[in-house]
Amino acid sequence: MKNLGKDLAKLGRKKGMCKEYLYKLPTITDRKELAEIFIREIDFCLSNDFPSLDYIETHFKDITGDFGVFTVGQYSQVNKRHLVALGTATGSLRMDGFNVAEVFVRDQAYVNLSASENSFCMVDLYSGRIHVRASQNAKVVVNDYGGRISQEISENGLVKIIRKTKKSEQS
Repeated sequence: MKNLGKDLAKLGRKKGMCKEYLYKLPTITDRKELAEIFIREIDFCLSNDFPSLDYIETHFKDITGDFGVFTVGQYSQVNKRHLVALGTATGSLRMDGFNVAEVFVRDQAYVNLSASENSFCMVDLYSGRIHVRASQNAKVVVNDYGGRISQEISENGLVKIIRKTKKSEQS
């Protein structure tokens, strides 16, 4: 098996990855640790298509769901801290209680987000679609970089949509 860390560092150099990870990635051989870095550095990864959707599907498909990353097919999650919907993934995330989530949507992916009971969700919508249902004092903030949003609000729920059009605003 090839050293994915070295391979990702080489690809990352072309995308302008920071020096910290350019030096760190080649030493990592554990795919789960690499997936954790993807989540930790999600803004850079999604803004720079790093690694590519094909790369994720080829080398990480069997473990992405464990990290809340979906690229194809259907998914259904409840109170998941991170959800990353890419490619043609379609599914739902239900948040309740005082739980908090970060949601990222790109490509042709679709997320049906239902937030209730004081939960809080932060969404970065690069492309794709999201339907947000907020109720029972739940709050959802959507940073919209160019996707499609529909919403339903009831029982003191709140959905705030922030339109962002410049790549520099994705930080």
